[in-house]
Amino acid sequence: MSLSVLILSHMYPRTYYPVGGVFVHEQVKALQRQGVQVAVLSGEPYWISARDPRYIQQALRAWRNEPIRWQRHEGVPVMYFPYCAGGIFHGFVHALTYWQGALRAIDIARARFRFDLIHAHTSFLDGHTAMRLGRRYCCPVVLTEHMGPFSVLTRNKGYRYFTSAAIRGVDRVLAVSRALKQDMIAELGDSARRAEVLGNGFDPDVYAPDPYPGLPHAGTRMLWVGHASAVKGTERLINATARALTAAPGLKLTLMGGGEDLDALKRQVDILGIADHVQFLPSGGRADVAAKMRAHDFLVISSYKETFGLVGLEALACGRPVLTTACGGPEDYVVHGENGLIVPNDEEGLATGILEMANTHLLFRTNQLAATMRETHSWDRIVSTLGTIYQELISAPSPVPQFALRPKPRRILMITTDHLMIDRRILQEAESLRDAGHEVEILAGFECQKPEEYYWRGIRISRFVFDWFDPRAQKLLGLVKYRDNRFWPRLWRTTCKALALLTGITSFEHFVLRQILERQFDVLHVHDYPLLHVGVEVKKRRGCTLVYDAHELYHGQAQLPAATRRRYRRREKRLIREVDAAFTVNPYIAGIMARDYGCPQPHVLLNAAPLVSSTGTTATLRAKLGLSSQARIVLYQGWMSPERGIEALVRAASLFPAGVHLVLIGYGDCERQLREISREQGTDDGRVTFMGRMEPEELAAVTPQADLGVIPYRAVDLNHLYCSPNKLFEFAAAGVPFLANDLPFLRDVAEEYGFGVVADLSAPSVIAEAVASALGDPDRFSELKAAAQAAAVRLNWNVEKDKLLEVYARLPAERGGLRSRAVTSGSREDME
Repeated sequence: MSLSVLILSHMYPRTYYPVGGVFVHEQVKALQRQGVQVAVLSGEPYWISARDPRYIQQALRAWRNEPIRWQRHEGVPVMYFPYCAGGIFHGFVHALTYWQGALRAIDIARARFRFDLIHAHTSFLDGHTAMRLGRRYCCPVVLTEHMGPFSVLTRNKGYRYFTSAAIRGVDRVLAVSRALKQDMIAELGDSARRAEVLGNGFDPDVYAPDPYPGLPHAGTRMLWVGHASAVKGTERLINATARALTAAPGLKLTLMGGGEDLDALKRQVDILGIADHVQFLPSGGRADVAAKMRAHDFLVISSYKETFGLVGLEALACGRPVLTTACGGPEDYVVHGENGLIVPNDEEGLATGILEMANTHLLFRTNQLAATMRETHSWDRIVSTLGTIYQELISAPSPVPQFALRPKPRRILMITTDHLMIDRRILQEAESLRDAGHEVEILAGFECQKPEEYYWRGIRISRFVFDWFDPRAQKLLGLVKYRDNRFWPRLWRTTCKALALLTGITSFEHFVLRQILERQFDVLHVHDYPLLHVGVEVKKRRGCTLVYDAHELYHGQAQLPAATRRRYRRREKRLIREVDAAFTVNPYIAGIMARDYGCPQPHVLLNAAPLVSSTGTTATLRAKLGLSSQARIVLYQGWMSPERGIEALVRAASLFPAGVHLVLIGYGDCERQLREISREQGTDDGRVTFMGRMEPEELAAVTPQADLGVIPYRAVDLNHLYCSPNKLFEFAAAGVPFLANDLPFLRDVAEEYGFGVVADLSAPSVIAEAVASALGDPDRFSELKAAAQAAAVRLNWNVEKDKLLEVYARLPAERGGLRSRAVTSGSREDME
């Protein structure tokens, strides 16, 4: 099924607790097998002590700076976000802190994973949060309730409020057992009657009968699996076993698992004198548990209350009958006398049941038990039902998303310093906003060689020449005579600098400001830091809406002096709080900006490219270069500068396998040097080809013809370390696998989408080895190519533009900037 689902669950496996929420993980894996695209958002407690109030403030600052990043758990993309716990953050306050934690992460998650539906597990934390996120993004929400006893979630007014709000507010409610549904109704009344029962499942590849059963063993072996605690009834199970041993001395009980009551249980066994009949085993993985189930005669569930009892289902799947107390959940799948026994929920009932099962367990047919469970309760069967629910919700009429309501068209003015070529990102944003009904104009390149005004696809673009004239200085120096003397240039520069210090606006900014204020607009969309100060000044004068789009980390560029970087960082920190919405290019930079500037996380808008069709163009580039149809092309495209690692790439071409050619498209500072290197090493014979600059449309037609794209950028500074270059997305849109230096965002894309190879590309020999590895193994290359074509469906501008339109639709609600306190326009720092 073509569907993208975000799973929200604080119960999910972690490194330190791999079995936590494993049933949610197994359901997710089954959804993936059904063709559903799934990602998981899981809250991680960030413990804060309340002993010292000053520490709370420091801890909250540290929590806000806590990094959020994706991981993969057995092929499932998971984001573990921190939420506050401990101290004053306890009880029902968790629901608020969990929501705030999820809110910090959701824009990053949505930037990486465009979900159609949210499925939450448990109502108190995840259900309440999912309900609010569903309203935010106008998508349906499914809630599965697992919690038992359910009264834990309604024990006071605070808990009851959040739990009840989740049950009422989501689109579908699923309870994992009939007993749990009845408990929900008892606690919440009619609002819980809408719940449907859909149990958990099991993995038939793990839980299955032993295909090679061993020889019969003496006596009767029974197994208990779980976390030893009071509600699990392990104490009375041991007492019942001691009673049953008087009539069945061959009984053996194995308790597998950990728990806070374990030491007390061991003392109890010693006191009863049955240590020879009771064995304690540590917790194990799923395969270990399945093996122990097959090695025993039956499983026992001794709980006072059980929401579902997944372990009983798994035992039946292994062909072992189940003895269970009448505790709720297991009664949905244990049929008395057919696949097990259901006994009264007390010690005497357990003892009687143990004796009866000891005498009758051989009468249950192993293969029949397993086959029945596989047909009715395997994860694939459960997920098939779940998929039907998903499709019903997606297909049903739903509220129109806010960004699709198309409010009154706005006049949008975009400004950028791009003077050689306008960034593809800017043009795509402008075109998408124009298509959404807005009127868009672009002011670009205030330092061009000549002024221009033209239309691109119906969008007016104006370009300017800054001649260093400042009318403010002209007015001040109007009475100065003899301007042709040699002191005039120095006097002019001194006056301009003094004006910049006094007004906080440089001559260049004043020039840009004049061009902007000549136009009428509702929204000013500023691209990159150099024009952010101008944008804030325009907002103060016009009261317009201000949008900021940070393509780079300007303060993270190593070529700038340290003092300049510090000044840029201080100014951006102050100015960004005045904008109504902020965008940036990837989650890493968004996180750095939120951490360093103390502002809300900017929206992530990837540098995605439009989808490209390569139909009918396969041989064009090869024919143009005089290459055979079997030749392999490694492609670099973009600006050529020393920090991008292109020199090592060109040198590596001399070590490429036969039939592999390097093609470079673009221009830049080091192009002449690269050509000279190629000539010196003899690869200018066709193994290395420079094709020069290409227009975007021509480049889009050429890129799909490459076999492997390469991104050799080096982590020379913070800006390069966390880069997300245009070419990455151009390769994705064209269905071309990529090879890249091991940088964080590039590594994340390679791991999540599977169409990239990351390595240390600092040396030519390593680059050549990586190219040979990617192209030399036909099976491996086919996998990369298929993954690239699949990634194109998710990493393209058609997906990203909806994020842009969503934010624009919410702009009226976000007026007032990213902070409530206005900056004083005449501050000393404004004059820097």
